[in-house]
Amino acid sequence: MYLGFIITEDDYECEDKFICGSYEDSKEYPNLPKLIIGMSLANDISNDETDIIDRVLSDGSFWTFKKIEQRKYYTEDLENFKQYCYDKLLEDYEYEFIDPLMCTPEDNKANFRDIKNRGNIITYHSKDMVYLCVGGKVYGINLMFYQYIGTDKDSMIAKLKKISIVFLTEEDIIIEYKDYMERFDNQARYIPYLYSIINHVK
Repeated sequence: MYLGFIITEDDYECEDKFICGSYEDSKEYPNLPKLIIGMSLANDISNDETDIIDRVLSDGSFWTFKKIEQRKYYTEDLENFKQYCYDKLLEDYEYEFIDPLMCTPEDNKANFRDIKNRGNIITYHSKDMVYLCVGGKVYGINLMFYQYIGTDKDSMIAKLKKISIVFLTEEDIIIEYKDYMERFDNQARYIPYLYSIINHVK
C-alpha cells in the first residue's frame, strides 16, 4: 500500500510505502498526497502558483526545492511530507478505553455485545492489553482489570479469539509494522486499525 507520491524528474530512491515518478504517472494515483521536487517543475505543474514560504499547492499537494537548490528545505519538506502521509492514515481513527471496574456487570456484557455486533473484529494482544478494532474504532482493554471482577485472563483471551476474525500478537507485527510504529511513537493501540486499512477489512 502506497502512502504518497513524489513527483520528480530525477532519479530518486523511494521508500517502500512511497512511489516516485513523473507528473503524468501521478495521475494514476489521484487519491495519494503528492510532493513535487524542484521549483521549476512545481511552477510548470501549478502554472506559476508556487509560494516559496509555505510550499503548499492545494490540500494534499506540496512542493519543495531540489537538494541542490535548497538542501535545508528539501530535507525538512521531505520529512514533513512523509509524516503527513503517515498521519493521514489516522485521520478517522477513534479510540475508547473500556474500564470494567467502572462498569456494572450488565454494562460490561452490553459493551461486549455491542462490539461483537458491530462487525468484523481485529484484535491485537500485547502483554496485559488487548486492542479491538471494529467498524473503524479501537477499544482498549486491560486484561488484568477483569481478574478483579472474577474473570480469568486466559479465559478472556480465549473468548476474544473466538469472536475475532484476526487475532494478532506481538510476534506477528514486529517487522511488518515497524515503520508505522516508529512514526506513531510505538503506540500499540494503532496496530489493529492499521491492519484493517492495509488489508481492507471493514
